Amino acid sequence: MFINFSNHLLSTWTEKQIKAAKEYGELEEIVFPNINPQFTTEQVQMLATDYVAKILTHYPIEKSHSTRYGRTYFLFFCCSTT
Repeated sequence: MFINFSNHLLSTWTEKQIKAAKEYGELEEIVFPNINPQFTTEQVQMLATDYVAKILTHYPIEKSHSTRYGRTYFLFFCCSTT
């Protein structure tokens, strides 16, 4: 599975980008939130934590190919602990 979590919707991707993403499996899209420039660091962190929780609820790592994507998950967990 490939989760596009960005402000660059799949509908704007080139055919080459879509093909490369499909090498990871089914394409899923989660629209990146608009971040209020007035948010405090704590508010941004709370929003990020909320999105991570939602992503992991809908796309649990246990059902993924963790051996194939081990480095990706390692990086994800490193970033999510800061």
